[in-house]
Amino acid sequence: MIIKNDNVRKLFLPVTFLSVSIMIFANNVLAKTGGLVPCGPGTDDPVCDVCDFFVMVKKIIDFMMIDIAPALALLLIVSGAVVMMTSGGSQQNYDKGKDIIFKTIIGLLIIFGSWFIINIVMSISTGADTWYTIKC
Repeated sequence: MIIKNDNVRKLFLPVTFLSVSIMIFANNVLAKTGGLVPCGPGTDDPVCDVCDFFVMVKKIIDFMMIDIAPALALLLIVSGAVVMMTSGGSQQNYDKGKDIIFKTIIGLLIIFGSWFIINIVMSISTGADTWYTIKC
């Protein structure tokens, strides 16, 4: 396959590596947790209902926040550090690496900060410490 656009060519290998890594990582994690879908063929509950949909959504959110976000953030922080270390005195490349690290940390703060705020609001409004557990 010949890629003519320089921007696409620069992104092709990192995006491919990241995609394959996430698929392998997701497969290993989901095999340990029993998968995202709690019902259907091959499970203890062959018939799905509305509650199972909400359980699946919760599992997807937990998977993204607990398994994917920290691993992806670590990968981005390391790549930003590599860009900074290999800048070779170029202030532009050094600033690019610093920007990658800064935006990654801001993204993590947004993700976990929003969860923290929602958790406080829901705990106060419902009076329950575990408002996020779904019982079918």
